[in-house]
Amino acid sequence: MVKIEAVHPYPCHASELLAYFMQEALIVEKYQQIGSHEVHVTVSDRVDCTEVCSQRLVASEIPAKLKSFLGDTNKLTQTEQWQTVADEHFECQFITKLDGVPITIDGQMELINVADGCENRVTLTLKCALPFVGKKLEQFVGSSSEQMMEDEFQYLLSSFVEA
Repeated sequence: MVKIEAVHPYPCHASELLAYFMQEALIVEKYQQIGSHEVHVTVSDRVDCTEVCSQRLVASEIPAKLKSFLGDTNKLTQTEQWQTVADEHFECQFITKLDGVPITIDGQMELINVADGCENRVTLTLKCALPFVGKKLEQFVGSSSEQMMEDEFQYLLSSFVEA
């Protein structure tokens, strides 16, 4: 199992940042700007949450030992469930799947206001049950996930700095 935690600070209120996670057009643009292709997003209001489902193709530079599990391009499907906890405090539970890859990725995000803006607190847990290569697969997908999180952070940060 690999666990990844990150805190991303933004110079805006949590509700402003939330738009980039819940508005279809902004989500599509965000993923395209960080290198994803064939991006599809649906947003649905549920009784107790807002559900955001996204699918996209992501490119990877795969180590030789993992080529039988991952391609140069992989279809990523992510389902997020967003809830309002309090004024300007939002939480998300999400599941990310890579088509044909035997790994589970569960995560949480928390958007919360702080003194000089807001923070997105992210936690990912990656698990692969395969013997022998499972640990390497977790480490590679974890490293790729960290890079995607950083790319998304930089894109969103630039969106607020330019605004």
